[in-house]
Amino acid sequence: MKEMKNVFGIPIILYMALALEITVKDESSVVEVYDQIFSLEGGIYDRCLKRDILLPWDDAHRIAEIKKQIHQFSREISMWMFENNPQEAEIPKDEYEKIWNNIPEAQDNADKSWKKDVLIGNYFKIVRCYDGADTVQLRFVHRSIYEYFVAETISSEMRDAVSAMTEEMQERLAGVLGYRLKTGQIDYTIGQYLKTKVGEMTAAFSKEKNQFYVWLEGTVGKMLDAGMLYYTEKSIKEYRNVIEKEINCFSNLLKTLRLFLDFSDRKYILQDINKDRIGLYIRVWRGMEKEKRTIRIEKLIITLSREVNLEKADLRKADLSGEDLMGANLIGANLIGADLSEANLIGADLIGANLRGANLIGVNLSGANLIGANLSKANLRRANLRGVDLSEAYLNLSIWFQEDINKYIDIIKQSKFDEIYICSKKTGEETRLTRDELLAQYLD
Repeated sequence: MKEMKNVFGIPIILYMALALEITVKDESSVVEVYDQIFSLEGGIYDRCLKRDILLPWDDAHRIAEIKKQIHQFSREISMWMFENNPQEAEIPKDEYEKIWNNIPEAQDNADKSWKKDVLIGNYFKIVRCYDGADTVQLRFVHRSIYEYFVAETISSEMRDAVSAMTEEMQERLAGVLGYRLKTGQIDYTIGQYLKTKVGEMTAAFSKEKNQFYVWLEGTVGKMLDAGMLYYTEKSIKEYRNVIEKEINCFSNLLKTLRLFLDFSDRKYILQDINKDRIGLYIRVWRGMEKEKRTIRIEKLIITLSREVNLEKADLRKADLSGEDLMGANLIGANLIGADLSEANLIGADLIGANLRGANLIGVNLSGANLIGANLSKANLRRANLRGVDLSEAYLNLSIWFQEDINKYIDIIKQSKFDEIYICSKKTGEETRLTRDELLAQYLD
């Protein structure tokens, strides 16, 4: 048990595992344990009391007889929570009643009496609020069960849609991904659970995970070309707030691909996908988030990949302050007016990037490639330029501390400029020097 503390760190998992006598291996994950707990064969449903067994009265619970309905109910309420209330992971009474009223009847229960047993699944919790009428909420006894059922629902629908890596299956999978990822956000835990579940799925029809990953990116490429929701084939009602849903789905797909990058031998996500289509979605995404002022979109983009590929990306006025962009591919990127203060750009590739007017205060550009980059009017005070290549870079009217000029004069002279500004740390006063004046003053 001590060795399994990572799996059994959640008491409810320990209780269920012990009660069901589940087999747990040293390498077992939370997902694998939950797979056994909620299995339709030998899981928690089959351990519940049945009619006429131990309970003599007529109204004995018959959970095992309706386990498929309970399992489906768990899936559907988890997806409602995912799309509508992920923070609390709760669902109000009127909503969960709608869901269970739409669950297909058990064949031998035409009188619908079975429905009162749905909530007796041993892992639901009724929460009563006293600040108003009819405020009963339903939640799982532990948040990880909600997260598991979200991942289990999405992965099972992916599995149902895919039996081979063909173009037809890509379109079927695109329908599932578009429908399920149009609302809600794939967070870290759900993402990790989903990665485990999809990893199991790919093993069933693909010997190499890299093949699946390339095929999956091709699916996303189809969605970018036709629209995130195009393959869902849903009624027009599903297209309400369609732009928001398109962008939300795009965001979730990027997060998911980043998680699945381990399945491949690639360095970047969407490496072979049409960059113009990606750029279109990113521009719309940036515009929407700028209007809402709630999420710093560029930061989200950066976290999608450890080695960021933003070649020719439009990141004008992007707030990337303090971001880890180590090794990023920013060749030809438009970073006019961007805030890169204190960012980590060690070893980044910025060939031909446009950084005109960018805030580069305190940025770490050590070892970065800035050949041909436009740094005119950029603020480079306290920037780390050790080992930087500024050949053919344009530094006209850029701003520097005097101490930085002393350190990097040999690098600066590689670049092109007519004049630059030297700023005093003590007074903040700026002195404008021509190229000849600067080289004559600092090269001696």
